[in-house]
Formats: sequence, structure tokens, C-alpha cells
Amino acid sequence: KATYDSLKSMDPDVVVENSPLKPAKYSGDKTPQKSCNLNLENIDRVPSWTELQQIISSLDQHNRWLMSHVMISHPYIGDGQKKEPTDKYASTYVGDETDTSPYWNDTGTKYISTEKYIENMRLLINYLQSIKQK
Repeated sequence: KATYDSLKSMDPDVVVENSPLKPAKYSGDKTPQKSCNLNLENIDRVPSWTELQQIISSLDQHNRWLMSHVMISHPYIGDGQKKEPTDKYASTYVGDETDTSPYWNDTGTKYISTEKYIENMRLLINYLQSIKQK
């Protein structure tokens, strides 16, 4: 509260002076895409032979990597019709059937996951590149 009160009394321009959220011209020495690594795991990791076999064997009969308990959203079916104020969805990820916000699917339904596809393909490519370099 004390920090909030002290910031509240300051000039707003001084408070946000060095904020990373403030729009500004990029001044890094590399391109923004190369200076910021958004990957949660090492994308240069080469999988072991055992892991490679597990990745390949995890494909289903249609050659897809399926996952359950992923983020999904309702398909767009038009603008919402409910206009009255409500707290009904205040503590949920998603509102009624017209809300297209992503939410965790907690059923056992399996989905094609872009995240899993990218992760597995990156590992397979890394493996192939590693044996090509030998």
C-alpha cells in the first residue's frame, strides 16, 4: 500500500519511464525474433534413440499426435445474445456457449495439438540433423 501510495503521487511519465510495456522503437542488436527466446524448452536438444522411438510410436493410426486436457474454445456461433450483467462466469475461464475464449478441456477427449506437433517435429528434425552432420 505504501508503494502504491508513493507511485500514485508521482508524475505518471516518471512512473512508466522504463516500463517494458511502454511502446517504443526496438533498439536491440539482433532482430527481435532472434533476441527473444520464447521456447519453454531447449529447441536444440537432440532426442535419444529411445525417445525418438517413443515419439514415432505415439502417432495414432492416422499419423497424428493426439492429446487430452488441452486448451480449446467454443466455435464461433455469432455474437452473444445475453446482455444482462452477471457474475456467473467471473471465476471461470470461459462464459456461455457464445464465448470463444480458450479454456482447459478436462474431459478425456483427444485433440490434435499444435504445440505437441511442433515439439515432436523439432525433436525429429534435430535428430535427423545430428546424424546428417556425422
